[in-house]
Amino acid sequence: MCIKQDCSHHIRIELIDGKISECNRCDRPFQMSYRKLKGTNKKVMERPHCDDCTKSRVTVKAVKKEKIKSALDDLSELMENMYPKDI
Repeated sequence: MCIKQDCSHHIRIELIDGKISECNRCDRPFQMSYRKLKGTNKKVMERPHCDDCTKSRVTVKAVKKEKIKSALDDLSELMENMYPKDI
């Protein structure tokens, strides 16, 4: 069992406080806590997510679209540098 703060391996729920995990909706890091993982229905989340994603799924979609657009822009710039049009 792992108890390091930055470890993402499965651990017991009692040791979850303060661990950094990646959100399963927006892929951003967030700090987990026992209280957040239990939620209001007292069931443990199977796929933990950050507070922002709990509030709005629209935000998550916007973040993902922004990431894709940024990656495509970077790819276009890389392609232009590798294969200039003026040759």
